[in-house]
Amino acid sequence: MGFHYTPSHPVTQFFDSPARAMLVVSRTVLLVALAACTPAQVPLGKTITEAMAIGGVVGLVGVGLGAHATATDLTPLGEGFAAISALGIIGWAILDLQFDTGPAPETIAQRNTRWAKILTQRASGAARENRERAKNCARVKRLEVRVRAYDPEIHDFVLMRDAEIVRCLQEP
Repeated sequence: MGFHYTPSHPVTQFFDSPARAMLVVSRTVLLVALAACTPAQVPLGKTITEAMAIGGVVGLVGVGLGAHATATDLTPLGEGFAAISALGIIGWAILDLQFDTGPAPETIAQRNTRWAKILTQRASGAARENRERAKNCARVKRLEVRVRAYDPEIHDFVLMRDAEIVRCLQEP
């Protein structure tokens, strides 16, 4: 006595529904992409997984709208889109946690602007300090030269519009 198996669908059919086909293809693409991803490819990987997540949600919305418009059972299609969205979210999270890119490095112009703002604040504090006014004004004059070198816009539009700093710079 032997066991006999009769498949419910033809043996040559690999995918039993379009939803299963989407799930298998998206899972395969995601696994290959994550396995071969290097730090240089992380931004592209994040974009792809983000598109998968959003595309899956859009597909779910379409399935929901289509279910009301037709009498066809769209459950397998909805499950496929849900799986694509979940894979996109998981893939993005893996890339984000595995490859922490951190903030973009500060450019020289950004650094100079930041320092010009810091030195402007210091000059403002020195100009407002009442004790040893001559010594503080000498400090303001030194800081003014440095602010001008770092960022002329901060110099012209911030530092030189402070009345106390201007008063210090006009003193002999």
